[in-house]
Amino acid sequence: MNRIKLFILYICLVVPIPSWADIYIITHISTPIETISKEELATIYLLKKTYWDDSLPITPINLSANTTLHQQFTQQVFKRSPRRMETYWNNMSYKGIKPPVTESSENSVHLFVKRVPGAIAYTTKKPSDKNVKILFKLTSALSALIEKQADIATFILNIVRFTTWPERGLKNKNSVLNMCIIGVDNSVQQSFEGIDKKVTNSKTLQVIDLTSMSNLEQCQLLYISELERNKLIPLLAELQSQPILTIGQGIEFLKSGGMIGLNNENGKLQLNINLPIVKQSEVVISSRLLKLSNIVNIPKLEQ
Repeated sequence: MNRIKLFILYICLVVPIPSWADIYIITHISTPIETISKEELATIYLLKKTYWDDSLPITPINLSANTTLHQQFTQQVFKRSPRRMETYWNNMSYKGIKPPVTESSENSVHLFVKRVPGAIAYTTKKPSDKNVKILFKLTSALSALIEKQADIATFILNIVRFTTWPERGLKNKNSVLNMCIIGVDNSVQQSFEGIDKKVTNSKTLQVIDLTSMSNLEQCQLLYISELERNKLIPLLAELQSQPILTIGQGIEFLKSGGMIGLNNENGKLQLNINLPIVKQSEVVISSRLLKLSNIVNIPKLEQ
């Protein structure tokens, strides 16, 4: 195999899980409070509270939507994607309610807070100016689950790039691959928004949230999260030999009849592939991907 291609594939698939920084919630020194909760912070940025207790106007500040810090803040505080929050703020603007001020950098955020009484913002840089005080710190540990799921979504997109489905498994042979998700919470759904409608191998990946374990015939991929074992095993048994690539968490998922189990190994996401079950489905995973994975052989379901 071409060494350059192998290196690129390795970078795409075996990547360190990023560690989001702690976030300081800062405000002008004149703000008449000394601390704030995450719930109160959300209320301010949702524009439901617009004045401090002494009638001083609140001026919330955002970073640009394409910054990592903005993305972390919106996911951690609102449990929503930046895209959904932008839609929310735009709708509020149409109603005549001024959205948060947007600044281009953390330095400009600090300058704004320093100069404007009532301003509130988020930053990774601990303030040193006497006109700025810290109200709260969002620790990176609180966002660990969101980080993990966001990485999994990107990881799955790379898996799709190196997987081929048999003709019998493609309901829409020309354009669409359906990725269904089952048993997930809101944070998982939000993380998959980032890969919804992405085009890979001339196919558009469409994310479908299944509210029940039915209509599985429409799926080419099935991501299963936090499903009880007594439900997981019968579901995967039903899907055995069908051209649906099943993805879950860890070796235990493979022991239940799954095809790909994702593990966090020393800060990296690693692939475990149950090759006998994959072969039964006639789904073909590229040898390039197999070389970068841990191959296990569990031909039968463990009850």
